[in-house]
Amino acid sequence: MWRLLTVRALALLLVVLVCRGGSFAYSVLTHEEIVVLVWSDEIRPLLLKRYPGLSEDQIKEAHAYAYGGAVAFLHAVGADSALFPNCDLDSGQATKAAEYSLADETYAKLLGQLSSRKFDGTTPELRANILDFYSDLSVPVETKKDHDRWQGILTALDQLKSVAPVRTVAASPAP
Repeated sequence: MWRLLTVRALALLLVVLVCRGGSFAYSVLTHEEIVVLVWSDEIRPLLLKRYPGLSEDQIKEAHAYAYGGAVAFLHAVGADSALFPNCDLDSGQATKAAEYSLADETYAKLLGQLSSRKFDGTTPELRANILDFYSDLSVPVETKKDHDRWQGILTALDQLKSVAPVRTVAASPAP
């Protein structure tokens, strides 16, 4: 059930990001329509399952947040200031190796790209995120299936551990 909601949320997010520009009003209306369509059958039952003692007023408030939260989010996207949580949308926890094969592949690819640049420009936050992702190497990570690739990942992780990350400062856009 959560995976279905995650896929739907990611699809909506992708649509929002791809169609930014002049379609802001349509994005808000689309989101509101999606809330209307899934509220009774999916969102409300999930809320009641997770929080069985909710009053009708609290449910109405949650419904309002489902509407208004998206409007605030879409404004942030339009202003290029949206902050996306770095977490597994199913559990709300940090994603770990072996949890999702696509995440394993993505981290392996990212690590390979950074390694090919000798980790130049790698921020402390990104370094910490990658090392946290690979913090338990005993789990059945998808990329372990290819022995040579896994050895490359282990080598890159050792290199990343020894690199002193640099703090970068974003440049202000030219007037």
